[in-house]
Amino acid sequence: MPPKTQVKSPVLAALLHELAKTASWACYADLAEDLKTHAARLRLPYDCAAVGAAIAHVEHVTGRSLVAVRECCRRVTGRETPHHAGASSPIGRAEAAALYTELLERAAREKVPA
Repeated sequence: MPPKTQVKSPVLAALLHELAKTASWACYADLAEDLKTHAARLRLPYDCAAVGAAIAHVEHVTGRSLVAVRECCRRVTGRETPHHAGASSPIGRAEAAALYTELLERAAREKVPA
């Protein structure tokens, strides 16, 4: 039997477990928003940590992902794996500085308010 996980709000975890019986989500953002919406309707207190802990707990207990991450990533990026899973490396500091400077110059030319 897997070790028990600690969950900040067992009520949120129970709510999510019930929602997962009939709902499906394309990504974790949709799942979190749906859980927060249902919690607010039921006047259950929640915060970011409690929502994340409830998702982790339910996924641990059920042994499966609650979202179709691969399907979501394929639809958005055209790749099987998520963007952050090593599909490409992050840009370096010098490249980031150059992009930032270019954006500032473009904003100044187009007179975009800051």
